Amino acid sequence: MNSRQRMKWAETRKMGRKKFVWIRGVLYWGVSTSVLWTMLSFYLDSEFDIVINSNINHLGRFIIFLLVFSVIGYFWGSYIWRVSERRYNRR
Repeated sequence: MNSRQRMKWAETRKMGRKKFVWIRGVLYWGVSTSVLWTMLSFYLDSEFDIVINSNINHLGRFIIFLLVFSVIGYFWGSYIWRVSERRYNRR
């Protein structure tokens, strides 16, 4: 980790692990990925006339994607925190 990265992480880590994981992992990654997957499934359905779980509408898919990707985002945020802390403390 170079000095610029160390300074940036020192500033980021002030928010704490819990806030970092929820904001960066769940909100930023989980929600944005859910939106992208919903748009992709909508496009694939309309473009290729593919029926993916025809009993589930797009709102239902979004909710499912939101739940799944939020959980994944939580673990992703935790992993990024641990790796960044390890690099920061390595000096």
